[in-house]
Amino acid sequence: MNYTAKKIFILLFTLPFIAIGLYSLHGYVNGDMQEDFFPLIHGLMFSGIGATVLVYNIRLLTKFQTQTFAWYQAHNPACVTNGGVACNACGGKRVHVRNLMKRTFHRAHVCVRCGKTLYFSPEI
Repeated sequence: MNYTAKKIFILLFTLPFIAIGLYSLHGYVNGDMQEDFFPLIHGLMFSGIGATVLVYNIRLLTKFQTQTFAWYQAHNPACVTNGGVACNACGGKRVHVRNLMKRTFHRAHVCVRCGKTLYFSPEI
């Protein structure tokens, strides 16, 4: 997966919202439109929603990029054997694969016993 391209797309998608919000806030703070609260609410809404979407999606993609099977194997060498993968929290040997929706195209590998997500893998 090309995570860098996805992160750049998210940045380019959210930057106009943040810029519109900051422009409205700038107009309110400078005194051009202080008699009306619409620019303040408009600016906070646009910049807040844009920043929230940006931070959430970048963190999610970073999590998918870093927490892979190789990462799990490096951090928990006793839990990965030739026979399979065990949970590092409870020691459970049964791991199910759950498809994550929301256009992420990733799978979460989850322990059946305790429900902890062990690592992520991209759908192919």
